[in-house]
Order: sequence, then structure tokens, then C-alpha cells
Amino acid sequence: MRDKQTIDARHLEAGQSFAWRGQVYFVLGKRPYQRQDARWTNLMGFGSWCATCGEWFEFSVSARARTAWLNRRCAVHKSPGRKVPHARRIFD
Repeated sequence: MRDKQTIDARHLEAGQSFAWRGQVYFVLGKRPYQRQDARWTNLMGFGSWCATCGEWFEFSVSARARTAWLNRRCAVHKSPGRKVPHARRIFD
């Protein structure tokens, strides 16, 4: 059974940090975003270090989402579903 990588984004504020499975994430804040259907919504920004190369990366999810999928790697090393080896986890 696959473990969902989720966090409740609705209660987070800019400047907060948290650790999940040995990786530290920082809340960067909310920003307005116009969807394709022309309605406005807010995106929640997160930042962390890539579990593969160690470079800083940022990503956004809907601020209204009950769960936010947490990216473990930067866009260059993106690999959905692949686990991060324990030895490569930052701050574990």
C-alpha cells in the first residue's frame, strides 16, 4: 500500500517550517492566481532542498486544498513514486 505524502496546507502561515520524513519544508506564503476558467484563487508556496542534488527548489499548491502533495525533489530530478533513500534525506 502506498503512503500518501500529504500535509494540511490550510492552517500554515508564511515563515513556518516543518519536517516530514526527514525533509524540512518552509512555508513561503500565499499568492493570488488566475485559473484557466478566469476565476481567482490563492496558491500556497513551499520551499525545500532537493533530496537528490541538495539544491533549493520551490513549488506551489492550492491554498484551499485540504492536502498538499509535498515534492521531495527539484524539477530536474523529479521522479514521482520513487522513494528517497534514508541516507539521502536531509536533516534526518
